[in-house]
Amino acid sequence: MPCELLGSGDVNYVPPPTLTESEAALIMFNAKVSAEAVDGTIVYPGQTFSFWDTAGPFDTAHGYVYGYGTLNGKVVPALAGGVCVTSTALYRAVLDAGLEVIERHPHGVPLAWAKGDDAAVSSHVNPGGKLTRGWDFRFRNDLENPLVIIARREGMTVNVELRELMPLAVSVEPLYRYGSRLAEGTVL
Repeated sequence: MPCELLGSGDVNYVPPPTLTESEAALIMFNAKVSAEAVDGTIVYPGQTFSFWDTAGPFDTAHGYVYGYGTLNGKVVPALAGGVCVTSTALYRAVLDAGLEVIERHPHGVPLAWAKGDDAAVSSHVNPGGKLTRGWDFRFRNDLENPLVIIARREGMTVNVELRELMPLAVSVEPLYRYGSRLAEGTVL
């Protein structure tokens, strides 16, 4: 099935000066885990894609580690800190493709890598100690054809492409006509 590029989005992560190189690497590790989780996802016509449902839950059982996130404007250790790099790249691809955004939350503080064009996702620990859904990034495929998400992380960059899966128009002629086999070498 051929794939037509609908939109793409990039995030070149620039860590705040308060983070060390190894701390920034933890953020990018979580960005890679979330990119791998959404990569190859097919979103059918009329379907709403949920970043949380596809890349989450954001816990160690799903491969995430403690990275860094923002809380009340401060950089703090956070389980799965860095997944917002991927959700933001996906958000930018969705905007580029002209698809309908259903749910999106900005971080609410200036981030050098986000440039005010971001999509934060989160989870919370309830009083019983269970991880629960927080903010999500969701969009709807309002096209006539399915689309596929292609997500990659290389170094400090996450790239997401949205490609529309186009059906092939194939016509197959039968090898037999009226009960007799066509002569070998016959061109239909």
